[in-house]
Amino acid sequence: MCCPTESPIEAILCLDSYQSMYSQMLCGLCQNREVVRVGSLFASAFIRAMRFLEDHWSQLCNDIRTGTINNKITDPKVIEAVMKILKPDSELADFIEAECSKDSWEGIVTRLWPNTKYVDVVVTGAMSQYIPMLDYYSNSLPLVSTVYGSSECSFGINLNPLCKPSEVSYMLIPTMGYFEFLPMNRSNEFIDSISISTPLNEKDEQQLVVDLVDVKIGQEYELVVTTYSGLYRYRVGDVLRVAGYKNNTPQFNFIRRENVILSIDFDKTNEFDLQKAVNNVANNLMPFDARVVDYTSYADIATIPGHYVLFWELRANASPPIPHSVLEDCCLTIEESFDSVYCQGRTSDKSIGPLEIRIVEAGTFDKLMDYCSSSLLGASINQYKTPRCVKFAPLVELLNARVVSSYFSPVCPKWVPGMSGTCIGAKLKLVQAGSVLASSFIRAMRFLEDHWSLLRNDIRTGTINNKTTDPSVREAVMKSLKPDSELADFIEAECSKNSWEGIITRLWPNTKYVDVVVTGAMSQYIPMLDYYCNSLPLVSTTYASSECFFGINLSPLCKPSEVSYTLIPTVGYFEFLPIHRSNEFIDSISIPTPLNEKDEQQLVDLVDVKIGQEYELIVTTYSGNFQLPIEMFFFPCLLMLGSILSGLYRYRVGDVLRVAGYKNNAPQFNFIRRENVILSIDLDKTNEFELQNAVNNAANNLMLLDARVVDYTSYADTATIPGHYVLFWELSVNGSAPIPPSVLEDCCLTIEESLNSVCQFSAECSSK
Repeated sequence: MCCPTESPIEAILCLDSYQSMYSQMLCGLCQNREVVRVGSLFASAFIRAMRFLEDHWSQLCNDIRTGTINNKITDPKVIEAVMKILKPDSELADFIEAECSKDSWEGIVTRLWPNTKYVDVVVTGAMSQYIPMLDYYSNSLPLVSTVYGSSECSFGINLNPLCKPSEVSYMLIPTMGYFEFLPMNRSNEFIDSISISTPLNEKDEQQLVVDLVDVKIGQEYELVVTTYSGLYRYRVGDVLRVAGYKNNTPQFNFIRRENVILSIDFDKTNEFDLQKAVNNVANNLMPFDARVVDYTSYADIATIPGHYVLFWELRANASPPIPHSVLEDCCLTIEESFDSVYCQGRTSDKSIGPLEIRIVEAGTFDKLMDYCSSSLLGASINQYKTPRCVKFAPLVELLNARVVSSYFSPVCPKWVPGMSGTCIGAKLKLVQAGSVLASSFIRAMRFLEDHWSLLRNDIRTGTINNKTTDPSVREAVMKSLKPDSELADFIEAECSKNSWEGIITRLWPNTKYVDVVVTGAMSQYIPMLDYYCNSLPLVSTTYASSECFFGINLSPLCKPSEVSYTLIPTVGYFEFLPIHRSNEFIDSISIPTPLNEKDEQQLVDLVDVKIGQEYELIVTTYSGNFQLPIEMFFFPCLLMLGSILSGLYRYRVGDVLRVAGYKNNAPQFNFIRRENVILSIDLDKTNEFELQNAVNNAANNLMLLDARVVDYTSYADTATIPGHYVLFWELSVNGSAPIPPSVLEDCCLTIEESLNSVCQFSAECSSK
């Protein structure tokens, strides 16, 4: 995968993996002299990209030579974005053809993208096996592992990204979650293949778990995390070793996964999940009077992409053999029993290959037990249990030598984008409702009020409203939408009541809290939130803006009026301009000027702020050369880190904060108001200069009618849903004819189109 800056966002976000990969590769080749970094989140994904290039380079050359795009690319948005970059270039096509048609692909990355400086991939743990392939393709460019995270939480960063892959260590960021560590005491590594550690019980937690400050150099620990999203002492499954210290902060090597017996990419399948999946195939085998006597598994990463392999020993009492189609259906049943991360990897990302079942000879698992209990390995026959995953090469060889047939999953498992749970009848497994800002959530409720009858009809009939025309959306929804008259009746009964008070808990009874920002201007929506949500807890978890991610709320269940945030100093450099105001009314009649040299001298650092003092937040973000993989935008607390690419220097965000107190030695900030922002409804922030520029642009509409704006003011009307901008105009008209309403409506549109891209709300121009 090429540097994200060379790939249009439409290609990156395309759900069709072939179209996404092809389009990104095409754009990267078209701009091959501009690429300075290649990579993907995991090494396995980068190797897949190289294999994709091996298979499709001739088609890519044809597209570059002719300036047209392959007809397999059908997504209109992707085509439009790529065609802005793609131009006929026979010289470049000849160059690519010459390089790719050579016998050896060694160093192909530096040959095709000569300015590439490094490969940005995770190569720790299971990914280390791909290092030789990475070196082969990249001509031994530096392999850089920048971040450490998982689907549960973002954990830490690599402070020495140019170190050798074998020396990679990570510093955990304690504000991302609360980290604890379970010491690992293992006599040897082979036990990983034949036993799985048991879950923590209360006694274990009290006796064994240690805090971040108490870990010891050289000791291995299983990471236990408590997150802001609700996980409590969750065993991530990662085993870390304390490699040393940076100042007083422990540095951790990633060693292996614990209690995860199968993993190819993001997926993590433990023994319980695998056992449950195998149990689910009993119905497939029942008509043939057959059953699984014993089984084990391993993650086969010799193929690209890697895939799960299950070794089955079957016992069939009936004489007819089991048809191939039945065993292929068993593969699919097992896949559909796994979690959504696995299904996404199989269906959308194509990072996992079809699951394979290998049928072994009768008595194979007896041979396996004999081998494990032999003097060579020394496992006690009294304590032996069949390993549910084999990693030891001789065990895999023993099993493969006794395979009589193998079967693959015929199709991809069902997966619905954006859904991690499933709908079963009227019981929607929803435990959290919300939106980024309270205003957006209220709009969603008003939308439901206006459209519940249409939604009910769709659920009753199992069809989707014809106003929904996007093919990708329709396809995704139809995978989960089934006729359900009982659920439709339930929704109708609740939504047709006179009062919508508590509608959230009535429609989604398992909802525990509402995740919305209710600080600052959003506090006005609290009564409406309480009305709809039956006074569920209102949780403001994070503090961020379009410029940068700032911090988190360490006490998410506090009252909205008590919300405070801890700023995370590793995501930007924060400074503070003291606010000295005699009264609040001045906000309505004056706007602070940009920082001058004297103002800059007044700035104080994060460590120097004082309790009770108000400050305007000033931020310096990282340079545009630092890029995060697109996958990282799905990690908790990293959702808004894409903006750190901007390289802002001492930027006035416009937020005024008050120091509320300290958590340990970290200041806690209340959000007070916006500074130098005169209009704001949602994420939008419009200052005086931008508004003046917009009004000036609208004046051109009035010129032909010999009219002008004498004076104006504005306000943000949040009494409507959604809120909107209101401008009060005093006009001077020299002509006798009145100004047509259509002209003034055009003025509204001109003003809106003059505002920045964040402003997506309608402005109302009221003339006086």
